[in-house]
Amino acid sequence: MEWLTKEPDYTQVPFKVRRLLRRCLGKDPQKRLLHIGDVMELVDVDAEAAPVAATAPTQQSRLSRVWPAAAALLAVVAIALGFGYYRATRPTPLKPLVRLDVDLGADVSPGSAAGTDTIISPDGTRLVYVSQGKLFTRRLDQPKAVELAGTEGAYAPFFSPDGQWVAFFAQSKLKKISVEGGATVALCDAPAGRGGWWGGDGNIVAAIASGGGVLSRIPSAGGTVTAVTQLAQGELTHRWPQILPGGKAVLFTSHASTSGFDGANIEGMSLADHRRKILERGGTFGRYLPSSNGAGYLVYLNKGTLFAVPFDP
Repeated sequence: MEWLTKEPDYTQVPFKVRRLLRRCLGKDPQKRLLHIGDVMELVDVDAEAAPVAATAPTQQSRLSRVWPAAAALLAVVAIALGFGYYRATRPTPLKPLVRLDVDLGADVSPGSAAGTDTIISPDGTRLVYVSQGKLFTRRLDQPKAVELAGTEGAYAPFFSPDGQWVAFFAQSKLKKISVEGGATVALCDAPAGRGGWWGGDGNIVAAIASGGGVLSRIPSAGGTVTAVTQLAQGELTHRWPQILPGGKAVLFTSHASTSGFDGANIEGMSLADHRRKILERGGTFGRYLPSSNGAGYLVYLNKGTLFAVPFDP
């Protein structure tokens, strides 16, 4: 294996191609030949520098000797350049797949008619779920869950964008609590909470009222509650909001029928001018999921089946 550390013996190589071979086989990768177009510039055509032949060969005899050597040389160059290109462009090894397999107990449900009851933090490191009417949290790198004290009656929790807080409904209030525990903070009255989303601007959009339920904006630090949507003719409720990336629009479910939510619509609304657009008819609990191609999908439920359609927010 000396050839890995020592320079080759070029004395048996035709003089005209020694420079080229040195550029192809040099130990320093930064000094190796990078482009096939540079080959001819490195072939030494200086007749005076080359050893003088005893007799002047004919052009045909010169070609008969040069072309086999050139063919072998080009093969070496092709291999060297090919290996260099492979090393420069080979894909980065994929991260190993991670399987999430968590048994939360028989009494824990992913959700209810009010919203989701099992959620994962934005960075994917923590679970928060409802069990026995209280919130529990568990880091995925730890085996045990911890109860968040003071969350009796909790349902439909959702994370802050940084994953450090959890908002939830309980005892006719919208509240929040740190994932590390501590005192709960009441943000506003919420007689019938039906889902919420914590935006990057520090405001929460949530369905908090019964009866003529519209979406409301609630400052996450507490403050004045303002209406975000208005019910159209025949609509009964707006619920299960999701603020889209960028914070300029919100998805929600609009329900205008007493026969069930399979006849509801998934709508989007601009938070700037409140313009609304129906995205899917006959769907409920719409959620935007980003994808690697820069667009994403809108997923929703209808008659117990999960659907997905391409969606550009």
